[in-house]
Amino acid sequence: MSESSPIFAVILAAGRGTRMKSNRAKVLHTLCGVPMVNYVIEATRPLLPEGLFVVVGHQAELVEAVLPLDATPVLQKEQRGTGDAVRVALDALEGQEDGVLLVVNGDGPLISDGTLGELLERHRSAGVGATVLVAKLEDPSGLGRVVEEAGVVRIVEERDASESEQKNRLVNLGLYAFDLAEIRDAIAGLDSGNDQGELYLTDVLETIGLRSRAVTYKLKNPEEANLVNDRAQLARAEEILRRKILDAHMRNGVTVRDPASTHIEASVEIGRDTVILPGSFLRGETKIGTDCVIAPSA
Repeated sequence: MSESSPIFAVILAAGRGTRMKSNRAKVLHTLCGVPMVNYVIEATRPLLPEGLFVVVGHQAELVEAVLPLDATPVLQKEQRGTGDAVRVALDALEGQEDGVLLVVNGDGPLISDGTLGELLERHRSAGVGATVLVAKLEDPSGLGRVVEEAGVVRIVEERDASESEQKNRLVNLGLYAFDLAEIRDAIAGLDSGNDQGELYLTDVLETIGLRSRAVTYKLKNPEEANLVNDRAQLARAEEILRRKILDAHMRNGVTVRDPASTHIEASVEIGRDTVILPGSFLRGETKIGTDCVIAPSA
């Protein structure tokens, strides 16, 4: 693997998202007017992947409808786990042996292109078969714990963790960089001998680690660790994005009188020296010129 090795991005968006308690696929829920999965897609763009694949399954047609034209949907006919989802994506890359496979969960809308770039750099500089993004959280509830020993990385799901492992606050965030040849071999050896009868992507880390080493990369910005599995987490992630959108407009010369009561969706454009009054909610493709005053009823 060299610096010139091509990058292929795979976004996992096939799951139902049962904890959302919704008739809509989880990745279709919007934050500031944008479907969750699209934030993840945009984060991969600065890496210039030669291929961008989105694994779809539950409500596949609806998910495909919101994808940008350069994203290739790949159908996982049965939701048999994250390992099977990556296997389906690898089938779409048949014949491609050299490169880096970047795998990103579709439920992490706060992940940044900077973090993905750093993960990729860590992977290449270490010259390993797999690199996993991790974070140390105050409350790791519900997340797989990461155990790293002598070039081998293991992910222990919370339900399977021992008492001492549950005290470990280092968690898996569901973002990986793999040597393409290594992940092909490891995926082929996965089995579904677990309580769920699924193929887990996390199981390949130990296999690859024993063969060609696996390492971790620790997330620098804890905000990006906000994954979305339920409505409360959706609200928290949207609040972070809302604040970022408001900050960007204010830095660009827009006055927002009361940021706490103002909502501006991601695609809104506002000209310099415009004033946004408290309680305003700007949606969709709204375009506002310069030197305007916008009130809630405007």
